[in-house]
Amino acid sequence: MNDTIRNLHNRALALYKKKQYADAIRLWEKALEVNPEEVEILYSLGLIHFELKKYDQAIDYLERLLELSPGHYKALLIIGTAYIKMRKFDRAEEYIQKSIEINPKQKLAYLNLGAIYSVQKKYDLGIATFEKVLKLYPNEPRAYLGMGKIYALKGDTDRANDYFRKVIELDPNGPLGTYAKKAVTLSTREERSAQDLEQIIALGYRYYLGGYYLDAAQKFAEYLEYRPKDDWVHFLHAESLMRAGEGKKAFLAFKNAILNNPKKGLYYKELAILLDKIGKPQDVLEIIKKAKELGKSDSLVLTLEGKNLNRLDRFEEAAVALKAALKLDKNNLLAHLELAKAYIGLDQPNVAQGHLESILEFPLDSPLKAAADTLMLRSVNPS
Repeated sequence: MNDTIRNLHNRALALYKKKQYADAIRLWEKALEVNPEEVEILYSLGLIHFELKKYDQAIDYLERLLELSPGHYKALLIIGTAYIKMRKFDRAEEYIQKSIEINPKQKLAYLNLGAIYSVQKKYDLGIATFEKVLKLYPNEPRAYLGMGKIYALKGDTDRANDYFRKVIELDPNGPLGTYAKKAVTLSTREERSAQDLEQIIALGYRYYLGGYYLDAAQKFAEYLEYRPKDDWVHFLHAESLMRAGEGKKAFLAFKNAILNNPKKGLYYKELAILLDKIGKPQDVLEIIKKAKELGKSDSLVLTLEGKNLNRLDRFEEAAVALKAALKLDKNNLLAHLELAKAYIGLDQPNVAQGHLESILEFPLDSPLKAAADTLMLRSVNPS
């Protein structure tokens, strides 16, 4: 890439980042006038036209690229994905397979290929493809969702539910988790019709998503009369009760979820959140220990650990947990606040002030800013 093309390319990238797409395209096309065989420029034009959903034009640019660089696996993948969007699945499969042959560790390529097989009703190939994703990326929710869809299409409700619930566990509040919650169906082998119970669950979800938590809890409880061993619905029941302010009832519901499936770290994490509001610090720490043993050591869990260690005046241990929380999420304002408390407890007010300033300087409003203000005064005037 000569200096003239590089200058045009950099200017086009800057415009692209500002979403000034027409101007970016104009500069990239000008760069092609200088050298019609510049691979990076052809790739950029193919990519931007793909993002603008101009799939035919995207394919044209990327085919020109492949004439110059046949092993460009990213271009092959984008062409394949464009053909998926155009519902030309045989062509899509051809290009994505070529991309994988060149680079066999592409998560998106396998996910797209699995989706193609699902549409083509090549279910065994689809399952094998999603399994390859999970071998490379064990916590990829899109692969679990793809598996769930295929097993649902095959009529294997129980296995489909297992995969959908895994999606919900990995992406509880995201779009994939929301889709999976709606996709969960019930076994037809039980005494009450699956359709009836599915309607109960669906209504419970609608109430939950709409913020009608007591109504949601009532529906989940109704379902549990017929499926008392369904740990996931016990968990949803507990979540609904907790959000409705029914702490003691939520505690019992969480216990039922754990009783039916004691190996779900998520259940212990959410129980710790509840106990942080209504329980004793030592109880919270015991539950957090179990959550961590089961792989739940995210920033929130570590923050709760530090917060409750602070309550017991175990400031050194609290500082360790809270620093680990901030390493995972530097914008965790509660962790900053609790770490400031720990440092004040350790007679290190200057260090505490740094964390309080992080809260006060945070660009968005937060109720923690008032608490940080108060604590800042204490750290400056400890008497």
